[in-house]
Amino acid sequence: MTKRKSRRVGPGQIAFMIINTVLVLAILGTYGYRLIHYKKVLEEKRNNQVTQNSLSTIMIDKIDLMDKSGLVDNGDGTYTFNAGSVNNYITYSGRMFRAMGIDEFGSITMVSEETVTGFTLYGEDFPSSRLYEWLHTTEDKEHSGVFQDTLESPYAVLMEQNYCADKIDDLSSICCDYPSEQNMLFRLLTLEDYKKYGGAKGYLNSGDCFWLASQNGTNDFWYVDDEGNISGTSNHIQTFGVKVVLKLQYQAKAEYGSGTAKDPYALTDMNGMETIADIYSGQYVQYGGSQWIVESMKDGNAILLLDGVLTNEDGTPYTRKYGSSSTYTTKEGIGKYLNNTYLEKLPEYESYLVKNTWNLGSFSTLGEYEYTNAFEKTVKAYVGLPNISNLYLDQYMNIFTSMYNKETDKLVYVLTEKGTWYATTLDVKYQIRPMICMKGDVVIVSGSGTATDPYVVEPGGETNESE
Repeated sequence: MTKRKSRRVGPGQIAFMIINTVLVLAILGTYGYRLIHYKKVLEEKRNNQVTQNSLSTIMIDKIDLMDKSGLVDNGDGTYTFNAGSVNNYITYSGRMFRAMGIDEFGSITMVSEETVTGFTLYGEDFPSSRLYEWLHTTEDKEHSGVFQDTLESPYAVLMEQNYCADKIDDLSSICCDYPSEQNMLFRLLTLEDYKKYGGAKGYLNSGDCFWLASQNGTNDFWYVDDEGNISGTSNHIQTFGVKVVLKLQYQAKAEYGSGTAKDPYALTDMNGMETIADIYSGQYVQYGGSQWIVESMKDGNAILLLDGVLTNEDGTPYTRKYGSSSTYTTKEGIGKYLNNTYLEKLPEYESYLVKNTWNLGSFSTLGEYEYTNAFEKTVKAYVGLPNISNLYLDQYMNIFTSMYNKETDKLVYVLTEKGTWYATTLDVKYQIRPMICMKGDVVIVSGSGTATDPYVVEPGGETNESE
């Protein structure tokens, strides 16, 4: 048997093998480093993509395929935030919204988390209603766009949309076969929306009564009650809340945020608020031992509506009669009380507040309750009362308003506990929810402007009165 000779490995071969091994390790090290490096870069980009990509891209990239309760890929280029979503919070112009879905172009549809006001709703359809006019600014309609005027750059941020205009009588057969012919910036939720996003068990049910754009065969509008149930009404004096649906342009970006309730995506940078002139409708201010909600901005000043009603020292609601005349005035009755006794209780009111021109209006006994009626008269005063055109009107009920009866000066209108407009005689006591106008140069000392962390303020310099 012939023995196999062993081959000796010479020094040159050993050196060659060592060099090859070193090269291989170097190549692996280089690509391993690149892999780790670019993975970190990608993660950093994704974590910081609020400033890099559109908001819809950020949301889609965060999809958890194992969690069907959040954002879900519908398989056709669209996405839906299901009923259990907890990372679909967005703030815009001082208000909180919930993202509902993303279309095939990357546009996000979102709805206000809370109602923006209380309103009566009737008409042939939603686009022909006074509510549509109150929401949208229209050149040929005076006093239109009350809501739109509170938003920052709506035409640069939002796009038009339509809604399901099907007439539905049977709630077991909700469908969306007839989209509205008219496109619009602002719409209401529909029966199809409410069903699609979880109904009473979903995030659309916030415990408030609110209108839907859907109607039945007799053109009565459907609404959601405070328990999340769907109901209908033909009562034209009934006030329910308004949840507004907006659609973001596909390139909309967030300034910061992660989408949670405590850290929502922010379309508007809310940092660096220095004075009252910088804030938005829907934010909150602490003044005079009370919390106020910003109803609107006017001439650089803030119209504030008490976040509650006046109370006695023991905390019970303070009530009083309206006065001897139904027209709000500083010379007698409730107007005199608010602009003297109550005003003097507010700290340094001349340093914080300016006189404002408050709108007064009337309803006829048998007439419809139109918000445009609120602009018939004016009164200049430090303290006013809400009228039918104001935002956040549905937060507290059983309150006096500045709306009076057109046929007689012995009747004034209140919003009852059931949310209906009611003409009461002047000798009946009701609760009071005052309004004030805070100077734009009042300085913000602390706070983030939320209901749980309102802005705390101190006096600034001189500010002109609101017209």
